[in-house]
Amino acid sequence: TAILSLVESYLDECRPDMVVAMMGAHAFGSHISRPASTDPRIMRFVKSIRVYKLARLAWLHIVTKMRETGLCQPRINTQDVEKVLADRKAIGLKDAHAGIKRDDVYAELAGIYREQGRFAEAEESAKKSIELDPEGHDIYIRLGWIYLDQDKFNQSEDAFKKAIELNPRNGNAYLALGALYHRLHRPQEAEESFKKALGLNLKSDSAYLGLGMLYHAQDNLDQAEELFRKAIELNPGNYYAYAKLGRIYHAQGKFAQAEENIRKALELNPKSKEIYIEYGWLYFDQGRVAQAEESFKQGIAANPHNDRAYGALLALYEQMGRPDLAEEYARKVNKLRYEYCLPVTVTDY
Repeated sequence: TAILSLVESYLDECRPDMVVAMMGAHAFGSHISRPASTDPRIMRFVKSIRVYKLARLAWLHIVTKMRETGLCQPRINTQDVEKVLADRKAIGLKDAHAGIKRDDVYAELAGIYREQGRFAEAEESAKKSIELDPEGHDIYIRLGWIYLDQDKFNQSEDAFKKAIELNPRNGNAYLALGALYHRLHRPQEAEESFKKALGLNLKSDSAYLGLGMLYHAQDNLDQAEELFRKAIELNPGNYYAYAKLGRIYHAQGKFAQAEENIRKALELNPKSKEIYIEYGWLYFDQGRVAQAEESFKQGIAANPHNDRAYGALLALYEQMGRPDLAEEYARKVNKLRYEYCLPVTVTDY
């Protein structure tokens, strides 16, 4: 098949020292998974393919070799403030030179690089901002998120705690710490952190959202629904709370209510790839396959680097009995993840 040919070309090119393809139970135990990052329906399909196991092993070997030889490095190395300002202006931020402190420039650029998936540059910019202003507590939150995106959990926790040390009343730091603990399946610490954030600001829709997500993960759907509704009451523009409400109703088979909330989330944020994917599976579970396909494609149109939307199409075409299209989208998913060369996407594949 096309997938097998691709794997064989990688093996020929990279000449692994040793490849042992075990089709047994521990083919997937090498890495920490990323909760809720890839739709389980996609992964059930992909992991059912025998060649997947060989492909995954070869892929991990390739990425390791690329790191060892320096091929998987950031595309741009920012050396000075003038380059930072140029990048900032090129991305469309206004008044790049007007009244902006140098640490603020680096802090903002760290966020931009993070959104682009350029984590080494994001980390470098955040650290430069800290060098210029060691007491700036917010930049530690940004640095913590950069670490979290790379599964550097200890460093992420240290950064969030440093922000709290510098400013014990920084609710955003507690929110970030709660999100980290939620990700690490440490629910008691997550709940404590979210409640501390709420104690600092009773009108924090993000704190209600965080608690709602925590209770949702524990299958406490009634309490989660109440918290998501409270988040929306405080901030009607909180698209993620609408999306989460839609997911609850979807799981309960309340398709009309699910669609109403997911549609609202999409109206508020038409560029969210996750909402298009959620919308697609909602259609699919109602037997509306053509609409599901269209929704996944809209997710790709909104974000051409949306590997998860390609993966959703892959799973959809397999279930439709279209192996030709499934293989085509498997190649596209692989190509996207290869181009970005990020450890977090490798562990998801």
